[in-house]
Amino acid sequence: MKRDDILDIAKYASSKLVTALSPSGSRITKDVAQKIKDAGIRAVSISVDGPELSTTTSGESQGHTR
Repeated sequence: MKRDDILDIAKYASSKLVTALSPSGSRITKDVAQKIKDAGIRAVSISVDGPELSTTTSGESQGHTR
């Protein structure tokens, strides 16, 4: 996550709204996942695309069928 204070912002937002987060999955550890949960984030969407062309579906019309 690019902002060091994103979970503080999310915690505040979660006290007022239902919040969701869509981070890159590459930096999500058990500790980070727990902090996301503790911040009150109700939904998380994590991309499973990889850095190599063979592991990404972005821009491919049939990527989901491989």
